[in-house]
Amino acid sequence: QPDVPEDSTTWPARQAILQQQMTCIGADVVCIQEAAPESFEQDFAFMATAGFEHAMINKGRMRSATFWNPKIFESVATYNKDRVLIMHLRYIAEGRSSSREL
Repeated sequence: QPDVPEDSTTWPARQAILQQQMTCIGADVVCIQEAAPESFEQDFAFMATAGFEHAMINKGRMRSATFWNPKIFESVATYNKDRVLIMHLRYIAEGRSSSREL
């Protein structure tokens, strides 16, 4: 892209933008596409620091992943099929019992 400064296209610059967007919006569930499994833990360490847990699809060169806030949701089950990741999350809202599930 001719209008984008070259230093803005590096992974550290893009990672900083993702960190700001993913942690400042107040979401309890965040889904991403095209994550590299070899560097995922390092690339998205900021999400663990922010208190999120995650699951990643178990095959493919570039993978989908879901992050969730464990104070709000608990993971009940994870399903992988081809290029699809399906998460079954149960709403727990910091100890309040509820039957709401995603």
